[in-house]
Amino acid sequence: RRDPLNADAVARLTEQGAPSPLAAVEVAPVSLAVFDELLSAEGAAGVTTPEITDVKAALTTGLTELRLPTVRHCYEETARLAERETLSYERYLLQLVTRECEDRQRKRIERLLNQSRIPAEKALSNFSLKRLPPKVALIMKTLLEGEFLDRCENVLAFGNPGSGKTHLLCAIGQELIARGRRIYFRSEEHSLNSSHITISY
Repeated sequence: RRDPLNADAVARLTEQGAPSPLAAVEVAPVSLAVFDELLSAEGAAGVTTPEITDVKAALTTGLTELRLPTVRHCYEETARLAERETLSYERYLLQLVTRECEDRQRKRIERLLNQSRIPAEKALSNFSLKRLPPKVALIMKTLLEGEFLDRCENVLAFGNPGSGKTHLLCAIGQELIARGRRIYFRSEEHSLNSSHITISY
């Protein structure tokens, strides 16, 4: 134990430019046992994360809050598959994320199709490309790439009634929606028995 410092001696040393002994306070080393005691006290105070007893319920709640419905419905099935195929944790997680992304993309396309008002039956799968002249068939393949949308160009289709103009344009619109484009379809009948097709994007 050190003797108490004399106030007059401290003042004289300070006036002479010597460092104040009060600024040189020795800090005793702290034992690791002190930190163990602090951690134990924090645990007793409820700072640590509580143990989860119902993992399934906790996962369901968490995935619902994160808005991951596909993962919520398929994580158990995918976990059994990962066990059988001895997949790594990363591969298991990748499968869940992939299924979630695919399901969201499918729902987005369905929503865009409904909003587009394009008749569902006028799809490219049931349109006979043999009906088109070779030049028009070549142009159609270019239109399916959707670059004319980026250039804000108009596409006009002319032909006799029943020649497939509406079906062709609707089919192109559906294919563009499948690629993530936003399309709106409107058909207007005029007195000259012709059809005016509008595709907005």
